[in-house]
Amino acid sequence: MRQQTLSTVLLDAASRFTSRTALITPAKRLTYGELIERALRLSAYLVETGLRPGGRVAICLPKGEELSIAIYGALLAGASYVPIDHATPAARARLILRDAEPGHLITTRHVADALFRDEAREGLWAARQEVVVTLLTAFVPQEVDRVSWCEALSRAPLSQAVPVQEQAVAYVLYTSGSTGKPKGVIQAHRGAVAFVEWGARHLGLGPEDVLSQHASPSFDLTIFDFFASAVVGAALTPVPEWLFGQVAKTCRFIIKSGITVWYSVPSVLLRPDAGTPLRELASSSLRHVILAGEVIPKPGLQELARRLPVGCTLSNWFGPTETNVFTFHDIGPEDLASEGPVPIGLPCPYAEIRLEDGSGAPTEEGELLVCAPTVMEGYRGLDALTAQRFERGADGRTFFRTGDMARFEKGRLIFLGRRDRLVKVRGYRVQLEELEHVLQAHPAVTEASVVVLQESGVELLGAALVLRAPSEALLDDVRRHCAERFPPYMVPSKLLPVDALPRNNRGKIDSQQVMELLSRPVNPPETMPSLRSGSA
Repeated sequence: MRQQTLSTVLLDAASRFTSRTALITPAKRLTYGELIERALRLSAYLVETGLRPGGRVAICLPKGEELSIAIYGALLAGASYVPIDHATPAARARLILRDAEPGHLITTRHVADALFRDEAREGLWAARQEVVVTLLTAFVPQEVDRVSWCEALSRAPLSQAVPVQEQAVAYVLYTSGSTGKPKGVIQAHRGAVAFVEWGARHLGLGPEDVLSQHASPSFDLTIFDFFASAVVGAALTPVPEWLFGQVAKTCRFIIKSGITVWYSVPSVLLRPDAGTPLRELASSSLRHVILAGEVIPKPGLQELARRLPVGCTLSNWFGPTETNVFTFHDIGPEDLASEGPVPIGLPCPYAEIRLEDGSGAPTEEGELLVCAPTVMEGYRGLDALTAQRFERGADGRTFFRTGDMARFEKGRLIFLGRRDRLVKVRGYRVQLEELEHVLQAHPAVTEASVVVLQESGVELLGAALVLRAPSEALLDDVRRHCAERFPPYMVPSKLLPVDALPRNNRGKIDSQQVMELLSRPVNPPETMPSLRSGSA
C-alpha cells in the first residue's frame, strides 16, 4: 500500500487536476501541472547539489509563486522544509538556521545579504527582490554558494519525487521559547495528511473552491492552505501582507479574488471598527469562514455572522502548533445568541482527548491532553522538554499535554486559558518569559515584566521596565534592541519605565498590577508606533 504523504498529495494533484488552476497571484495563474513541474525542477537542483532524503531546506520568502514552489520542491526532493517569516530580524533568523541546520536556504538576495554580510540590521523584509538559492555548511549558517532562481529551475524536472515514509519529517515550525531562543516543532507527513484530508472532507471542498493564504508560512494555519487545496484541486490565492489591519480593503480583496474559503486568526476580520466594511462580504463568494489561533470575541463574531452570504458557514478550529487542529466547532445560531464563549467543540475524528486535574485524575475541568497522529514528533534538540510534554497511559497510548485548560459544557469543550504564560498575539504564540529574557539582556534594563493588554479589542504586548537611568533616548534604544531580535508581532507596543516592579505578598511579580500600570493613559513618546503584523 502506498504511503500517504504530502508528496503523494502533490503528485496526485498534478495527475488528477493537471489543467485546474492551482495558484492565483496578481501576476499570473498557474495550473497544478505547471506548479508541480516547476517544483520538480527545483527538486532536481536541490538533489543535484547534495540534498539527501531527510535533509532540511530553510525558506524565507514573501507570499507568492516562489514560496509555493519552494515548499513543494523541498518536499518532492524528500526533505522537510523550515519556514522563516520574511519579516524576521536577521538575529532571530540566524538562531533558527543555527538550530535547524539546513543544507539549503531559499530566500531573496536582500535577506541573504542581511544574514551573511550583516547588512540591513533593522530586519529582513524589503521590497520584492530576486530570489536566490543558497547552499549552507552542514552545521553553521555560513554561505557557501548562491545561484539565481532561474538557474535553480533550469534543470530538467525529477522524473519522480524522492520517496519518503509517512512517519518522515515534513516540516519544522519555530515558536517562541522560554530560554530566549525559538524552539523547533517537528511534524511528520502522516499528521499533516490526516488533518488536511479531514478538513477538506468536513467542509466539502472541491475543485471550484478558492482558498485564501493569509498567514505567514511559519504559522501552522498555512498547512491547511497549501495542502487542503491540493487534496481537492482547488485554487490558492495569497493575501498581500499590506492588507493587515485594513478590514475594508481585506473584504474587497476577498470579493475581487472570488475566495470561497477564508482561514485566519479572528483579529483579521473581527476588529472594533469592522462593522461597516464587513457589510460588503454579503456580495462575496464565501462558503466557509474558519477562525483559529485566538479566542474569538463574541461581538465581532455576531457582526461578521450578520454580514456573510446566505449559507456561508462559520467554524472555530483549535490546536497549538505541537498538535495542529484537534478540536473543531461549527458555529450555530445558539452560539451567536448566547453570552458565553464560543466552544472549541469536539475532537476531530483522528483525535482522542481527555481532561486531567492537578493529580492526573480525569475531570470535567482541567488540563487538555490529546492523542492524535497530528501531534508533533518532538522539539528539535530538546529531548528533555519533549519528554515532559508527553504522558504514557496504562494502555500504552501516549497523550500530549497541551498546557491549555478547558471544561465540558453541554457536551462541548470550552477553552479556559493557558496553564503557563504562553499567550497568543495576532494568532502567534509568544512566550512572555522569552521577551523578558531578551529585555533584561539590554545593559540598561535591570528588571522587566511583559503582559498582554487589550486596547479597543486588539491584543498588544506591554512591558514595565526598571532602568538604570530612565530617559526617552534609552527607551528608544530598548525598542531597537527588541526590533533587532524579534519579528514585529513580538515587539512590545508599550514600554513603561517604573521605579520598581509591583510584587505580591510572596515576593513574586504581580502581573495584574503590571497590567493596570500599562493600561493607564500614557504620553505619546511612551507608546511604540504600530508595526506590520507577522501573521499577515
